[in-house]
Amino acid sequence: MTIAISTGVVRGTEEQDESFGQKLKLAEISGSESYSPDVRKIIDLGLNLTAKNLGYKINSADLGRRGMDSSGVVYYLLSQC
Repeated sequence: MTIAISTGVVRGTEEQDESFGQKLKLAEISGSESYSPDVRKIIDLGLNLTAKNLGYKINSADLGRRGMDSSGVVYYLLSQC
């Protein structure tokens, strides 16, 4: 199964619409109702992680450092499952 999620989790721009700054919800991802519970959990954890407004921190998977790099995000998400 392939899951494609845009990196733009925060939708729109201030000029485009009132949804600017609102977090994407799992139910808004087309076809997500057919994903397995494990896949849904990983996606939901990732979407919740975006609400923490973390910065980029090289070699980090630690929320306490207020940032992560891409491999840190993958490690963090999979370690929560």
